[in-house]
Amino acid sequence: MAIFKRRIRPEPWLRHRERAKNVWLVPLFAIEWVWTWLAYWLSGWAFLEVLEYLGTLSLLLARKNHKKASKAASYFCKLLVFNKLNFTKRRPLR
Repeated sequence: MAIFKRRIRPEPWLRHRERAKNVWLVPLFAIEWVWTWLAYWLSGWAFLEVLEYLGTLSLLLARKNHKKASKAASYFCKLLVFNKLNFTKRRPLR
């Protein structure tokens, strides 16, 4: 699931801008170019790679805890259904 990878240096703005076929696409290409440069600069940070690994670990722990919680919720729902069925069989007091 790791998406961290070393990135190659993005191309200069003028070369990137040439790919825009219409004038109204230039702002969208500019935003993409800025995000590409940001991803390139941040790819050198080992701290972000550690954060990514910790995020993966937290997903695994959440999955484990979710199984325990779903068992408890299932038991609670069965208890509620049983009690509801139990109460419907009783006759009201007169």
